[in-house]
Amino acid sequence: MTDRTAVIDAPPAGEPAPADAETLADGDVPPALPPRHRHVTPRRIAIRRGVVLGLLVVAILTSTAFVNESSDGLLHSGKSGVTSFSGRVQDVAVAAVRPVRDGWQWFSDLRTARDDRNRLQKEVDQLRADAVGQEVDTQRLDDLEQILQVRDEAPSDYRAVTASIISRPLVDVAREARIDRGAGDGITENSLVLVPNDGKVPATRLGILVGRVTHVDAHTADIVFLTSTTTKIAARTLHTTTKLGLLTANALGDLSVSGVPGSQALSLEDPVVTVGVGTDRLMSPYPPDMLIGYVSDFGGVESGGDWTVQVTPYADPNNLRTVMIYVPKTALAKRRAGIQ
Repeated sequence: MTDRTAVIDAPPAGEPAPADAETLADGDVPPALPPRHRHVTPRRIAIRRGVVLGLLVVAILTSTAFVNESSDGLLHSGKSGVTSFSGRVQDVAVAAVRPVRDGWQWFSDLRTARDDRNRLQKEVDQLRADAVGQEVDTQRLDDLEQILQVRDEAPSDYRAVTASIISRPLVDVAREARIDRGAGDGITENSLVLVPNDGKVPATRLGILVGRVTHVDAHTADIVFLTSTTTKIAARTLHTTTKLGLLTANALGDLSVSGVPGSQALSLEDPVVTVGVGTDRLMSPYPPDMLIGYVSDFGGVESGGDWTVQVTPYADPNNLRTVMIYVPKTALAKRRAGIQ
């Protein structure tokens, strides 16, 4: 009989040796050994080796039998059954995973489409901004070219100064505005405000009168347009010398001349210009023959057989960005403006 102590290793250094079975008192139970003190017995090793060898022999025999038997043999039938079962399991797994895979693909495509949309939107915005900027620059260049033409054609009594409209009031935007030129640029009250003819009246190359300066600061000035209710201009049609009457504007900014004799010959779209007359003591600030607008309607016979003539200005104040200021230069022009 093998001694129990034969399978117990010596304890590691520094640990006390386990109590010997012979030293235990009668009835005492020997203490349990920690796992590191237990050895695999030769019997267990033999069993494990036998199991591995047996599995190897079974595998060899099964492979040999599978190769040698016919296609309708037991092993082949078993293989087919296993393959069929595996195929079904695979189909079920694929069907179960497909929604997840499709959902992930949809999410990825959606994210890609969103990124492409944002990128294309930025490109469109940039192209639109470039196009608008180019259009604005082109319009600005056209305005300046036309303004220069008006400056070159300014009457000898006036000095032309180019100005830009920098602000408008919250109300009456079509009646008043502020320009970026002032006393430092020689601007005075009652200086005239014009815009280019732009071929609207081929018979003349004069600019179109749109208003006058009413207040001047050091670097800015306020202007009123002809659509202001303060407008009072002696007017006539371009192709006649007969005075129509006094051109005024109503609260809506519509220009008209009342009290025109019914016997006076009128035609629609006749150009309307300034007469340029006043009194000896108060001259008109407007020189003669400056374009204002055209006859858009007439009628409404009043008492005494007079007519009311509707006049549409050639230039819409709402669309103005750049104007030309005619500053009085000679004594006559300054007298018209009331500054001498």
